[in-house]
This record gives sequence, C-alpha cells and structure tokens, in this order.
Amino acid sequence: MKIIFIGILFFLAWGNAMGKDDTDTTQPIFPQQLTAHDLMTYCASSSLTDLGRMRQGYCWGFISGVEETIRLPLHSPGQPVDLKICVPKDVSSRNLAKAFIQYAGRRGANLAQPAAQIVTEALSHSYPCVN
Repeated sequence: MKIIFIGILFFLAWGNAMGKDDTDTTQPIFPQQLTAHDLMTYCASSSLTDLGRMRQGYCWGFISGVEETIRLPLHSPGQPVDLKICVPKDVSSRNLAKAFIQYAGRRGANLAQPAAQIVTEALSHSYPCVN
C-alpha cells in the first residue's frame, strides 16, 4: 500500500492541483489527504464549466495514477507481485473514473476512507484478474 501512495504522489507532482472551493481554484490538494468523497466530487463535476473540466481531469489523472502504481511491481525485478487488478490496455482514464464512480456510488463504500484505497477496491472489483 505504501508503494501505491508513493506512486500517486509522484504521478500528481507532474500536474497542477485544483482547489476544492469554487471561488479559489489555486488551493492545493494533497493526495494523502484526499478522501473518496472528495474524489467523487471531482469525478462527478460538470463538463460544462472550466472548473468542472479541470476537476474531471484531476479525477482521471488520480485514478490513472493509482492504476499505474498498482502495476508498478510488474516492472520491478525481485518485487513480489500480488496483482488483483487486470485493466485491459485499451481502457481510458475516463472509463477508470466511471468504474470508481459506479463502485463508490452503488457499493456503499466508506467515502471517508482515503481515495486511493477506494479506487483500488473499485478497480479490483471492475477489472478482476481471471486466471
């Protein structure tokens, strides 16, 4: 789980963070403080406004970062791999966000939990590995 949070921090360091408040879009967001409820708010933002589109982009990037971090051990020699998520290569970050929204909205997920934890649960539910 620690590697997931490190990967998310690395991924998000390359992009701009958005504010939580509609009037102040410069307030930074720290991924380790982001709850699933906060992320759900970004993912469900309207694409009709600039702020909504920025929030959606943050959502997609965050979830893609979690998914990418989960796959990281596959490319690290000597790392034990306990992969429970198998996302097909053609799945977009937008579709990953949809999987999160469906899981968080319908499964009664604890949205007070860290966003990365609920995203991981959502992706493992939506894209299980079939052996």
